[in-house]
Amino acid sequence: MTVHFAECAARIEWPDGARRLIGLDGMAIQIEPTMYRVGPHTIAAIDAAVDPAVVVRMPARSPEEIPQSTHRPKTTVLKRLLRRG
Repeated sequence: MTVHFAECAARIEWPDGARRLIGLDGMAIQIEPTMYRVGPHTIAAIDAAVDPAVVVRMPARSPEEIPQSTHRPKTTVLKRLLRRG
């Protein structure tokens, strides 16, 4: 799925860094920094690429509303497996 920056109908943003890009065709992409390795530089690049006229700012989410990854980084899993060895 792709939402081109130039064809973005809305960029919904939350103070915690989450973004939702909605294309003119209705396709949407959710960007959750807590779920994926998305750093502040990437968020800043997305923000700079989308027309400020289509930005919708949302209020802060409660900690319970912010998704959290349950996936462990590969290095942690690898270390655990090596200890079992």
